[in-house]
This record gives sequence, C-alpha cells and structure tokens, in this order.
Amino acid sequence: MDAIVTDVTETKPLERRLDTVLRIGPSDGDDFLLAIEAQSRKDGKKASSRAYYVACLQANSALAHAHSPHIDAILEALGRALHAKDVEASRYFYEFLEISLGGTPAGDRWKEIMSSVVTYFPGRGTLIEKAYLEGEAKGEARGEARGILRVLETRGIPVSDAVRERITSCTDLDRLDDWLGRALTVERAEELFDEDPTG
Repeated sequence: MDAIVTDVTETKPLERRLDTVLRIGPSDGDDFLLAIEAQSRKDGKKASSRAYYVACLQANSALAHAHSPHIDAILEALGRALHAKDVEASRYFYEFLEISLGGTPAGDRWKEIMSSVVTYFPGRGTLIEKAYLEGEAKGEARGEARGILRVLETRGIPVSDAVRERITSCTDLDRLDDWLGRALTVERAEELFDEDPTG
C-alpha cells in the first residue's frame, strides 16, 4: 500500500472543482471517467479550465493505475497529452506525478518519459531548452572526466588533487576528449596538459 499525495492545490490560491465526475464501467469495454461541468452561461475562460481538469483527471488516473500492468502505456499517453498542454500547467503535473509516484517502477518510467521532453520549440533557444542542453553538456563533461580518471587509474598512474580538480572542473568537451586520448599514452598525469593553451 502506498500513500498518494492528494493535494493538487497550486501555490496561488485557486479552487477548481468539477460539478460531477462519474466512473463508467460498460459491460463491453474498459472503465472510463466522465467529467461533467454544467454551464448556466457562456464563459470564455472555461476552455482553459477544461484543459486543467482533463490534466488533473489524467494524473489521478495514472496514480490510480500505478501498479497496473498497463501503466507504461498510461504514462506514455499522459506524457504526450501534457506535452501538448500549457507549459505551466504541464510543469505542475510533471512534478506532481514525479513526487507522487516516487521510487516505484511507475515513477522510474515517468522520469524516463519526462527526460525526453525538452521544449515546445526546439532550436529556438528557449530557457527550458538552454537549461536542458546545459545540463546535458555538464553530464557529458562529468562522464568524460570520469573516463579520463578511470584510464589513468587503470594504467596505475597517480593523480594529484590538483590534476583531479582540473579534470573534473573542465566543461570543454573538446579539451576533455583530447585529454582522454592523451590518458592512454602519458607517463605522468600532468602530461595531459602539455601543449594545452590554458596552461
């Protein structure tokens, strides 16, 4: 049994309620949810709240089916649906599900799905895209640095704290790649930096 976060309140106080939510269980198919919102007059703001209600229902459906054998398909569909929604609302539900699903297999799958969501406008240099690409580059640099240190360690070459710091603090992927190639042949770790314009 898992405790699920039931609070879907945002930081700005805003109450959102549907008039009725029915779970329909037809004899010839799978159960589904039907959200009913009665309107007494035309309201131009309802379109945005409907999208929010649908996202909320989808997120709660994913939580309700977290241990279902079909959870991967449910989460993939939800990920695609959220990707097509308002950025702020989507971000809220991405995090809500990540926290609520936690370290479960469904939570791990959700993190995989969300790691592929970069931006609505790839190549446009949005803040989301820049942050993602910067994080990706830092991750690559850390991996290259670990590779250099591993090669030196495997070859039995001692690495001083100063050399280790210089390698692990470098974010220039071309330089790190050059150092990785040199790590295969140097006799001393300091030789990695020979002919290096940064000294």
